Order: sequence, then structure tokens, then C-alpha cells
Amino acid sequence: AMLPNVALYTVWNVADFLLNTRRYAKAIEFYKECFVLLRLTMAHHLEGTIPNEPRDIERQLYVSLTEAYSESGNIEKGIEMCKESLKINIETGNERRQSACYENIGIMYFNLGQCEKSVSYHEKALAMRKGKVSEAQSCNHICLVYIHLTQYEKAFSYAERALEVGKQFGDKETEGISSTNLSIISMHLGRYKKAIEYQEKDLEISKESGDRKGEGTCYNNLGNIYLLLGQLKKSVEYFEKGLKIVQEIGYKEGEARACLNLSKAYAELGEYAKALEYNEKALPAIRSLGHRHDEGDACLNQARLSCTLGEYEKSVAYCMRALSLKTTMGDKKGQASCYQTLGNIYRAYGEDEISMKYAEQSLKIYTDIGDLTGQG
Repeated sequence: AMLPNVALYTVWNVADFLLNTRRYAKAIEFYKECFVLLRLTMAHHLEGTIPNEPRDIERQLYVSLTEAYSESGNIEKGIEMCKESLKINIETGNERRQSACYENIGIMYFNLGQCEKSVSYHEKALAMRKGKVSEAQSCNHICLVYIHLTQYEKAFSYAERALEVGKQFGDKETEGISSTNLSIISMHLGRYKKAIEYQEKDLEISKESGDRKGEGTCYNNLGNIYLLLGQLKKSVEYFEKGLKIVQEIGYKEGEARACLNLSKAYAELGEYAKALEYNEKALPAIRSLGHRHDEGDACLNQARLSCTLGEYEKSVAYCMRALSLKTTMGDKKGQASCYQTLGNIYRAYGEDEISMKYAEQSLKIYTDIGDLTGQG
């Protein structure tokens, strides 16, 4: 039989190969086997024969398991694995890796819709990164959470700080991401001209640096701004451009987002069957990522389209699913949209009293959060 110290590296290589080819369940099995082989290596006092420190092997295995679990949609388990590698980084005093763990956990909590926890982990990373270029990265992550919570002024100050740090270090990618965030915030605050300026600045940076993912995201965001301005043909053009790029590079999240946006645009154009088709394309991708806030948006979209096509029961069911996702996440604006949609469904159904009740709930939330784009 092969000695455990030799077997360890063989199995580890197989696990990495499985991870890189996105066969997550199999990869997880093999990484777990690596832990067993590592313990056997220690039990046989063979640790002197392996190039890495045993504790460092454990750290690397936890990092890979974090990726395997979170990419396969089991984000809770991903967080648990990341906290294990965090412990090791605290033991060894590696601050760069420690802050990377905090950031990663922050991102995973955000994807679960747990915004307060997300901010608290990003703040821990931020505290360790003051005065470094990575400070901007943390600021941008916190900014995204606040955008999601519709706290735009807070979001703006973090994005501005990130842009400042990016310029200070001459880091183009950081400048680009910060510009996009400032554009999104400007759009929510109704400053459309400003939003387009920020976004075109980012597009220019993405093209210069050959960042395809960034370029795809910019087209998507520009499409959104033109959609809000009611320039629908232009909006569809940008979304199509974005979709083509993200499909070429296999960026699942971007693909889901582009499909959702195209669905919205076609709905505005009155092409409901086409809109439904794009929305249905987006749902499985979003579910496989385990991103609950996006799933909420997709369900809400599906509800609106089903209502327009006269499928009221289906419509209410999707809307309730969206409402429960938005409520769990504390997404006020999302809840308001759900109530507004329920109001519209019941109105179309001829139930005016129920419709009014939902419309009032919706208006109350919009007024509380001071969001001007939702009312009307």
C-alpha cells in the first residue's frame, strides 16, 4: 500500500483538479480524505518527510473546502470552513490572510442576505487594511451592503473613500469598481447624468486593462441607467452586449444578472413572453449560486410577468416567495416592491380592497426609507 505521506499529495492533486473542473461534491470528498491521510502521516511520525507544515496543509485544505462549499451553493458550510482557516491565520499571525478571511466571510454572509454580519466582518478586514490599497476593497464591499440596505449616503461615503485610495495608489481596477458603485448610488438618488459619467469612466478603465468581466458588468449597469430613463432600445443593446461577454467568459453571476435585466427591458417593451423566457433562464443560475437577494428579485419578476399574462395564482405564489426572501434579509425596498406587486395583482384580479391594503403598506415603506424611484 502507498504510504500516507505519499498518498496525501496524490489525493490532494486529484481534489484540486476536481475543484478546478467544478465537480464540487467529489472534490469535497477528496479534501476530507486529505485530512485523514494527514492525521495518518502524523500518527506514523512521517511529518518530517512532507514539504509543508501540517498546520499549513490544514489551512490550505480549509481554503479549498470554503471555495467548494460556497461555489456549490452551501454557503453556511463555506463560512464554517473559512472560520477554521481564520483560526490558523490568527495562530500564525498572518495578517494579510486573516483580513482575506474576514473579507471572504463578509461576502458569504452578504450572499446569504445577512447584512449586519456581513458589515461587521468587512469592518474587521478594513481595520487591518488602513493605509494599504486593500483598504479600498473593504470600503467597496461595505458600500455594496449599504446600497442593498438602501442607506445611500453611507454607501456613498465608503465608495468615495475607496476611489480616493485607488487614486492614491494608482490602482486602476479599484478606481473602476469605485466608479461603478458611485454610479449605482447616483442612479438610486436620481442623478442620472452623473451615473452615466461614472459608469463610462469605469468602462474605459475595464477596456484599457482587458478586464472582460468588468466590461460586461459596465454594459449591464449602463443598460440599467437607460432603462430607468425609458430609453429601452438603447438599454436592450447594452444588456445584449453585456450578456455576450459574460457568456463567453463563463461568468455565471453576470449571466444571471444580464438575463434578469433583459427580462425587465422586454417587459417594458411589452414583449412579455420574451421577458418571461429570459427570467426563467436566470432562475436556475441564481439558485445554484445560493444568492438569496437575487433569487428574491427573480421571483418578483416572475410574479409580475405571470400577472401580466393573466396567471394570477402563479403570480401570487412567486410574489410570496419573494416577500419571504426579502423579509428574511431585511431588504426594506424589496419588501415594498413585493407589496406594490401584490397590490397590482389583486387589482388586476378585481379585488380592490385587498389591493389598496397592499399599496398602502408599500407606500409606507417607500416613505420611511426615502426612496424616490419606487413610488408612483
